Amino acid sequence: MSTLRIEGEVERPLALGTGDLSGSAGQVEDVSAVVPGRRGRAVRLDALLATAGAREAATHLSLVSSDGFAASAPLAALRHGVVLYASPDGGALADAQGGPFRFLVPEAEGCSLDDVSHCTNVKRLAVLRLTAGPGADTRPRSEDAHAALHARERRRHD
Repeated sequence: MSTLRIEGEVERPLALGTGDLSGSAGQVEDVSAVVPGRRGRAVRLDALLATAGAREAATHLSLVSSDGFAASAPLAALRHGVVLYASPDGGALADAQGGPFRFLVPEAEGCSLDDVSHCTNVKRLAVLRLTAGPGADTRPRSEDAHAALHARERRRHD
């Protein structure tokens, strides 16, 4: 079973499976109401952070995937994000959909090199790490490296 860890600047580090997420506070039965164009069940980030006891020192959130990709952004900009954990039919979120867990940012603009963009919609999410200051971030910093990352992701699902 896959787990999503919440760690760093929290009072209660957590390791949660899909069953834990489906029973937690902050449920979003139809994520399309929050992130148009997406489907499935999700849980609100702010509810997860409340359960873990986010510390006041936390200023940033690093979203780390199971394959090592990481994106760090100011926590205030991500507070309204959601963790998608179930497909539209209620089953586990498939790898092709970015599962078993995927972070989604409502109203993310384009896919750019900014702190918060479509590239902050991290697939195969494994860790939510709160930090005092910027944390791990492996996102490409040039347009060419960024394009190569997306090309690799497309090949993965062809």
